[in-house]
Amino acid sequence: MLVGMYAIYDVKAGSYMSPFTLATDGMAKRAFINEMRRPDSLIGSSPSDFSLVKLGSFDDVAGTVSSDDPLDGACLLNGDEARYLMEEEGK
Repeated sequence: MLVGMYAIYDVKAGSYMSPFTLATDGMAKRAFINEMRRPDSLIGSSPSDFSLVKLGSFDDVAGTVSSDDPLDGACLLNGDEARYLMEEEGK
């Protein structure tokens, strides 16, 4: 099965956190927002410093990584956008 491969970019560190895989971009966005909601979350305490980035795709049958999608390398959601979405949900 082909799944998306994502990582969170830390602006202050100038590097990416460990990559993770999920089935869809929407699930990755939800995971990023849920991480921000955790009381002890570094991302939640400094949301402007973090962005969710799609790195590519992972084929869990063949064990290969690819980056053919136009969204690969693109920021899907930054911390400020996620905070806004969280505030909108609370209304």
